[in-house]
Amino acid sequence: MTRFANSNSNSSSNSNGAWTLVLGLGIVMSISFGFTLNAFGIFTLPIIEMFQCSHEQAARIATVFMVSMTLAMPAAGWLLDHVAPRPVMATGGLVTGLAYLAAAHSADLASFTAAIALCGAGVGASTYVPSFILVSHWFSPRRQGLAFGILLAVVAAGGTVLPIGLNRMVEVLGLRVAMQAGAVTILAVCVPLLLG
Repeated sequence: MTRFANSNSNSSSNSNGAWTLVLGLGIVMSISFGFTLNAFGIFTLPIIEMFQCSHEQAARIATVFMVSMTLAMPAAGWLLDHVAPRPVMATGGLVTGLAYLAAAHSADLASFTAAIALCGAGVGASTYVPSFILVSHWFSPRRQGLAFGILLAVVAAGGTVLPIGLNRMVEVLGLRVAMQAGAVTILAVCVPLLLG
């Protein structure tokens, strides 16, 4: 259990640090999902317009993201059996932000799709699996239900509100600029929170 040296195991369940952890993880997951998974409905028409592709091709991008994210989760779980959560999560957050930035600068649909696939892998490595491991470690079993409930409520709230603002950004600034702003947000907020 040396990989969790910064936590005080289940004795921390009443400390401010444990609840701050839940809030921080919720913010990271809200931003990560808000700019990616929850945004594909907003992005479909701008992608069609930008790359002159079909609805099917544009819809396939969300599928590629989901497959990539899903495949990254067992890999992240395996890594977490061998190393501490912080480097796994921070690396995943960094990959997410940089891949999202690469997607914003993609010249064609193939490179955009590849960048979104890499983004999905980053999200898979930096969200659910390590977050659940950390919360399970910081909270005693009798407090885990509340901790998980608050974590997922923060994620749901952020994932609901953030796409509204993102939709407005796409309308006003265009898809590429909105995605660049999303990448900067991921790199400036999520990565430092995951390293903290």
